[in-house]
Amino acid sequence: MGQKYTSIGDLYQQVKLNEQDIKERKLTSQELEDREKIAKKLPMDDFKKRYGKDAMAVKMATATNIVKNKSRNESINEDGHTDVASAMRQCKTVLEDAMQILQKLKGMNPEESLPSWWTNKLAVSSNSMNKLRDYFLVPSVSEETLNCGCGKEICETYGDINETIPKSTMYALVKGGKVIAKGSKRDMTSKMKKEGGKIFNAPSKKVGDTIKEGLLDEKAGDIPDLKKLVSELQGASKMHLAQSKRVQAHVDMMVRADAKGPKGAGGLQDLKNIVGELEKASQAHLRQSKSIDAHVDFMNKMEDTQIDEALKHTHMVLDPDGRVLGMASNERSANDIAKNNLRKVRGRVVKLRKPMATTRGDRLIGMLPADNLAEEMKPEDSLSKWKNADAKGYAEKLIKEYGQPDEVTETMLKWNSLGSFGKGERETYIIDESIPHAFPKPHRDYVYTTMNIKVPSDMLDTLGHVTGSIIYDGLKEEVTARCGSLYANAATLGFVRDMVEGKVTTDKDGAKKEYADRITKDPLPKTYDNKMNEDVSYMCGAECVQESYQEMIARIMSQRSY
Repeated sequence: MGQKYTSIGDLYQQVKLNEQDIKERKLTSQELEDREKIAKKLPMDDFKKRYGKDAMAVKMATATNIVKNKSRNESINEDGHTDVASAMRQCKTVLEDAMQILQKLKGMNPEESLPSWWTNKLAVSSNSMNKLRDYFLVPSVSEETLNCGCGKEICETYGDINETIPKSTMYALVKGGKVIAKGSKRDMTSKMKKEGGKIFNAPSKKVGDTIKEGLLDEKAGDIPDLKKLVSELQGASKMHLAQSKRVQAHVDMMVRADAKGPKGAGGLQDLKNIVGELEKASQAHLRQSKSIDAHVDFMNKMEDTQIDEALKHTHMVLDPDGRVLGMASNERSANDIAKNNLRKVRGRVVKLRKPMATTRGDRLIGMLPADNLAEEMKPEDSLSKWKNADAKGYAEKLIKEYGQPDEVTETMLKWNSLGSFGKGERETYIIDESIPHAFPKPHRDYVYTTMNIKVPSDMLDTLGHVTGSIIYDGLKEEVTARCGSLYANAATLGFVRDMVEGKVTTDKDGAKKEYADRITKDPLPKTYDNKMNEDVSYMCGAECVQESYQEMIARIMSQRSY
């Protein structure tokens, strides 16, 4: 069995969380000396890149852990299990502890200081979780054991810490034949613009490695070559301008001396022509350099755009519960995730309304996405998949009368406000469902209308007894009527408002009879405009109408005399 975890809530009951009561084992004088030596050997630049302003704190914490591991005075009991179930259990424990820590921090003064040992451990833990996450979400992540280059299995500098560094990128910035930086293509592009150099796909190379000129694979006409050409043309322009001035100076000397020189080539007129030609050449080279520079700038911007688009998610995959199963930068990859995933479930591909940054998208995995993330679905696309003909037919009537809905999903159309129900009106929506309802007569429900009506708590039992078509949200103080038509919704909402205003009895049986009379006979509230031109036959849907006709025929037949 794995290690038993204690929640941080229980730990709070055992100890006080402050620097005076919780202290780690102090290092011996020899260990302190060893820590200083190890810290000096650790690459500060790497820590700055990874941890920013916390670099020194994390560096010293790493050195401290190395010393303690070497001394074997501190041991780490690992779970030992490699199955997915154990990993999920540990993730839940981490999540629970993190939430409890966050709640504790929220209750503290933002200006209050925390113990340095605690913040150091938080920084290291955060980085470790980041690397575990990248293993699943970033395809190119691998593990690399820290080693100073001594060649030993257990590094003399880093010890048996087995710290792993994620290699989430494969690009190198090369300048003067040496790798001066490693990172993503985006980061290297930004760095190249500031420092120069060239970007290469070099996953096996490290910072400081030499790349032979033959490996640079520079080609005539590529962007770096065009940049050189711009400089060459600018230099040529300046050179031709200087040459024209020198020839012009000689021409001026000849004019002052009234010397004309030889006829034809080399004469005064010929030199004047040369001055003009050199000036034109200077202007031509300057224009050429500007044009090529503008082209280079355009290509760089286009490449940045392509990089941005390539690094952004355009599709998400939802699991059967509607949670984000995965994110992808194209539909083909999304379909692959939908068919082949670690959970072995069938996913549904949804196109995003607009491209999303990978960092934001990856954080959505396992969560329910916001409604406005997906690309807007058209009503006809939604209705084409509806299974209930009565709901679909009524939805089409609503579109014809009130126009396009404000929100569309695969099973719902919603209007934020129809403007037909008067003061307090909220949304009206219709769902692909057909709920059987037997009161006051058999019919089907599928359309909902919500209004702001505050209902006293002592009336809720009565309303619940009257009909299941009345839904009350006490926190929002909203009443929703679910019936088979707007006409019936208006009658239902009017009934509720009249009860609140004391116009309808709160006696359960009396209220139920009043509601039945209103649904089958009228009256409608004066605030409803009945834009759909419905009548009492729509009070409880089509089936109710059919039954009323049957009852009418039965009544007529019973009155006939034979």
